[in-house]
Amino acid sequence: MQLFPQPLHAGDQFSVDVEVLLPETVRTEDLDGVRVTLTTSANGSHSSAVGPGGLDQQLRARFHWIAQLPETSGTVVFTLTLELPPNIVDPNPANNVAVLSAQLHPRDTLSPPEPAARWALTETTGFRVHYLTGSAAERDLDRILEDAYAAHGEVAAQLGEPDDPIDIYLIDRVIGQGGYASSGWVVVSYTDRRYAPVTLSSVFKHELVHRLDAAVGCDGAPPWLREGLAVYVAGGHYRPEPVREKAAALLGTTHYIPLDSLSRGFYTHQHEAAYLEAGAIVQFIVEDWGWDTLLTVCETVSSAGEDEQVNADDQARWNSIVAAMGYSNTRALEEAWQLWLRAKAIDPRTRSMLELELALMDAMRTYQAAYDAPAHFLEGILFSPEDGRRLDIVADFVRRPRTPAAIAIELVLAMAQEAVEQQDSVLLALLLEELDLALGLGTERSALVQDAVRITELALAQGQEPYRLVVQADRRFLVYTLDRAAWPLQNLLSARRVGGDWDLATVELVH
Repeated sequence: MQLFPQPLHAGDQFSVDVEVLLPETVRTEDLDGVRVTLTTSANGSHSSAVGPGGLDQQLRARFHWIAQLPETSGTVVFTLTLELPPNIVDPNPANNVAVLSAQLHPRDTLSPPEPAARWALTETTGFRVHYLTGSAAERDLDRILEDAYAAHGEVAAQLGEPDDPIDIYLIDRVIGQGGYASSGWVVVSYTDRRYAPVTLSSVFKHELVHRLDAAVGCDGAPPWLREGLAVYVAGGHYRPEPVREKAAALLGTTHYIPLDSLSRGFYTHQHEAAYLEAGAIVQFIVEDWGWDTLLTVCETVSSAGEDEQVNADDQARWNSIVAAMGYSNTRALEEAWQLWLRAKAIDPRTRSMLELELALMDAMRTYQAAYDAPAHFLEGILFSPEDGRRLDIVADFVRRPRTPAAIAIELVLAMAQEAVEQQDSVLLALLLEELDLALGLGTERSALVQDAVRITELALAQGQEPYRLVVQADRRFLVYTLDRAAWPLQNLLSARRVGGDWDLATVELVH
């Protein structure tokens, strides 16, 4: 069971996600009547149907913002009961009830900017930007609007202007890799401690493509084609990058995903490899066959998806794409695709850097799974910000881990993301070694992470929350912080070793 938001505070409008284990003989069509009842010591009973949920499509029962927790701190007890219809024989009915408890923290212990955060809105040509008051997004709103406007113009020039303004929601925490979207809105993570590879312009473009791909008939396409189109139009996944060259670098590595496999269970493959290949296959179609062929492929597979029987069969949809491109079978397409990739000269450093980058992103998700489960994209609930704004809910869009250990790991992850941007493979490899130790054996096993923990503890004691560390000579650090009493005011500290501990001193921040 997973509770949202985390950690729970008194007065929260809470949600619950329950992963359900059923007998192996149960098929999807047998799920009618399978339900989970949730009873709390504070809010009575609630019931939810069981079905495939999340990007990994595991069997789940989900309770979205079902009730408000008590206004006073204390312990809340949750009782979960799995209810099965008569047609399902349960060999072990004794495990159908689970009782768990959770501690409610006082509301006066909430971290900024949440206590005063409210949804706000600004409008300009083509889109509406929703943000949280008191957040980094509000502080940097003018620059964000410039980036959003430029991204909107580039995507609209290729896919066409939308009939209605696009709603962009800026949230003050990382969820998934930094963004998600629906047909009605786009969510972008915007926070100072940037441990996810969020290049604002690229994320805007990527998510805007998802909002506008109906204009080219791709809104009914399978995930790999929709995500590939977004990567292609944005000029890269998280940042501008040579998509074809990096996809070619995957060949010959264990990360390479054959196209036939890529077309099935897209979101369950290694995330960055899958998106990179998807973007490259779209580039392959456009460069070798033309934009019109891509539109034909989108139209063909979207039409196939209208047939419920075909839509249920990923392989049938994939075969329709292969035929639309003029290939006799998947093997012929795979051979042509790999030939196209091999025609691109690869710098050996590209392959080694790519391996490190994939390892970093896996480490980031390991951190999320261990410290911030709601942020892990496969299982977490991707809450609708539109509903959150309507219900005046901000917690699920701002609350995140704020312990010294979590902050320290995020700081080192952010350092590693900067190393990727600078293409510094030596530094990146060293940082990954430290992250592997901290995430696998505990923060105390990594000297760097332990230093970051101690620096964070000292900064928090001064009312400052670190969001960026920069290594200097003689094991000194520049420590970029946010003033917790005047959030999101940015400050700069210097950290240096004095005896056996760290000493923090204020440095004048030049804007």
